[in-house]
Amino acid sequence: MDFTAAFFHTYWDIIGPSTTSAIQDFFRHGIILKGFNHTLISFIPKITCPTKVSDLRPISLCTNAFIKQRSIADNVLVVHELFHFMRHQRSMSKLHVALKLDILTYYFQLNRATYGYIHPTRDLRQGDRLSPLLFVLCAQGLSFMINQAVERNQLMGIQLNSHCPSISHLFFADDSIIFTTASVSAATSILSILNRYALASGQQINYDKSSVFFGSNVSAQLSASILNTLHMTIMDTTKPYLGMPIIISSSKTASFAYLLSKIKSKLIGWQHQLLSLKGKEILLKAVVYAIPIYSMMCLKLPVSLCKQKKSPYIKFLVGDGYGTRTTHKKLDKDVRPSPKDQPHKWSGGLGFKDAKLFNQSLLAKQMWQIICSPESLLFQILKGRYFSNKDITQATAGRSPSCGWRSLLFGLSLLKQGLIWQINSGTSMNILLSPWVPTDPSFIPQLNAGISSVQVPLYVAGLKNSTTSDWNESLIHTLFIPHHASAILSMHLPLFQHDDKLVWFQQTSGDFTAKSGYFYATLQQSGSSIVNRLNYSKKDWQGLWSLHIAPRLKLFISRAIHGGLPTRVALSHRRSSFSLNCARCGELESLDHMLLLCPFVQRICLSSSLTLLSSTMPTLSFHLILLHVVHQLNHLDPSKSTLNLFCYLYFLSSNPTLHNSSNVSVIVPRSIVSLLPQPGIIRIMYDVVTCSLYHCDFVGAVAMDSNSAIIRRFNAHYRHIWDPDLGEFVKIFAVAETHLLTVLFSLLIVVLMC
Repeated sequence: MDFTAAFFHTYWDIIGPSTTSAIQDFFRHGIILKGFNHTLISFIPKITCPTKVSDLRPISLCTNAFIKQRSIADNVLVVHELFHFMRHQRSMSKLHVALKLDILTYYFQLNRATYGYIHPTRDLRQGDRLSPLLFVLCAQGLSFMINQAVERNQLMGIQLNSHCPSISHLFFADDSIIFTTASVSAATSILSILNRYALASGQQINYDKSSVFFGSNVSAQLSASILNTLHMTIMDTTKPYLGMPIIISSSKTASFAYLLSKIKSKLIGWQHQLLSLKGKEILLKAVVYAIPIYSMMCLKLPVSLCKQKKSPYIKFLVGDGYGTRTTHKKLDKDVRPSPKDQPHKWSGGLGFKDAKLFNQSLLAKQMWQIICSPESLLFQILKGRYFSNKDITQATAGRSPSCGWRSLLFGLSLLKQGLIWQINSGTSMNILLSPWVPTDPSFIPQLNAGISSVQVPLYVAGLKNSTTSDWNESLIHTLFIPHHASAILSMHLPLFQHDDKLVWFQQTSGDFTAKSGYFYATLQQSGSSIVNRLNYSKKDWQGLWSLHIAPRLKLFISRAIHGGLPTRVALSHRRSSFSLNCARCGELESLDHMLLLCPFVQRICLSSSLTLLSSTMPTLSFHLILLHVVHQLNHLDPSKSTLNLFCYLYFLSSNPTLHNSSNVSVIVPRSIVSLLPQPGIIRIMYDVVTCSLYHCDFVGAVAMDSNSAIIRRFNAHYRHIWDPDLGEFVKIFAVAETHLLTVLFSLLIVVLMC
């Protein structure tokens, strides 16, 4: 049996000793317990009162492996394309029907208890890693029988047009769909094939759950005859196929409403848990944001649904739980995952992905895989249906496109912005239509004035010398503008000719990834309101998120920068009868007061090892002061340990528990930074170290202005000093010398700090 790590962590006090003993015995004697290879099969009722085996769902308490190089998205898109064709078919010359099969693979019933032991006699047990391959071998047998019937004209598959291949069946794992003409004779042939397959493989067909989908041009009388022959029911198109809606209705929001329902049910289950804001953020990114990814890989979600997804995210993140009111509208705006609000961490957000752009990048990844697999069934169907006489990058929606193809075009629109041909032979690239010059946003070269398209060779190969494998420089300079001509001549030509290929220009490897596509899509979005409003650069935000402090402290600093902390002034916008005064000093509690001006906070900062005197700071907003402090601390302490301490100090000083306590004690490590001086003040930092082993003393002092520029340095060592008190006395001379030189240098106010 296979158990998760959580099972062992939870019950280790019970199973730990026996598990350890069993494993140690195996290494000593080479004998493993038979129970390690046993599998329990549980039957879960599908309905309230099950009366037959088909009403139960067998669950094996072990896992199966996936088969490599099988794309589930390809099957979903092919099925969508075929069903879309059947729904919109009007011609009576060809009538089509699709059969969705449900295969039974169990033969016994359990009743809330474990019964007996099944001894495997075919070398593979249920849950074995090779069992999927055994299932594939059986499915290959069924596929062979269907193909044989097609060759004998007993069955006829579905063909979208003369350019598309004929498809008689689609198998993916245990999901099977058979396509054929709508006739009683074809239904009889299929029934015969299924009976022979069940007899040979032992896998029975569940006719009660198997269903039939008819084309729009099939009459009701013929449909009833086929259903009576197959002993099946009409397909419920609202039920999913491979986890996706098999047919997208005219209301796309209704078709994908199940995603929103899953998200809400997940959030409601967490609303009673005591989670911090950072914990909620992690749950949203790791669990909730992963729910719609599979659907986004295949189809484009409606914009209205993407907007509806934001609401439960925000309510859960900044409220007391899903469905409760948020505590601060400013934080609501800060975390809202929208391009205009800068969702990236390096631009001031929390890193929540924009649903629309992420959907587009995943569809672009799917289109990239289609382009790289021209031999796949999906590529052949799409090419025959939409771009039979053109390149895939020039494909259009065409007539009556399916939802799947429109979704792929949405991804292609992003892919084309960074897609460029890599020149090898040059025989497949149109000079004026194909993207191949890496200089212009369109990647298409511009002609010189007076040059018409008739004078330009059709393909890039025409720009090469016929005798050598290099460029025809005179022809290139004649045809194209100088900038593009130089770019073309700088491109390397291979010695050996091979096919040209498309590459993704935004990735050094040339392969498209969803991550690079999403990053490129967000760069194309206009607007950087947060960066301009706060004067924070990308480097500043990266420095904040890279600090070696607790994640909740980073989130706290980010909220403080955006003015998103629940101060009394901020909360007054949500509550009418609410005191705006600070609980400690009675002054108006704004963000600057909470973090800088409150005497209680100033005492905490001064009593810490930073000895930070907040009252001497410039009268600026907190986010500007923080930016100034960060630049100075990074200059003084490249290790950022002092900056980490600074962030922790302000997080501690804003804690409501401290504001309600009379006795406050702040214990923080010693640091090298003491004060952020105002303009016109010179800061002298000095210290002394005594080595008792060698009876010597080291003293140093540095004088700096308000911009952290060093004015004067002094360092010295003294022998025969064994008492630290003497060292403290010696450093007075260092301060005196530095102070004297500094005063002579500039008649400014000097602040001494140790």
